[in-house]
Amino acid sequence: MSAEYRTPRCPYCGFTVFNPRYPKCEKCGEQLPESMVLSKEALTAVLEQERRERERKQRSAGSGTASSGSDLDTISDITDGLLDAFDGLSDLDL
Repeated sequence: MSAEYRTPRCPYCGFTVFNPRYPKCEKCGEQLPESMVLSKEALTAVLEQERRERERKQRSAGSGTASSGSDLDTISDITDGLLDAFDGLSDLDL
């Protein structure tokens, strides 16, 4: 007996939800149901874990061979944007 996995789809437009990190549909922009996205706490934990992993890789690779400061700034900007998307939502929207 195997459970059937269904690809999550936006309940408003039917678009496949590829990114559970972002609280809105990437096609129509509507707020996705809470069950389809990571909570702010879970997202923060995932992003922190990824940050620590990037730093570990950068240290283990030695200076000059890991991601440049510019790459890390871009990743930081993306992370901030994801968290800002959650901050812009009220508890009623979730």
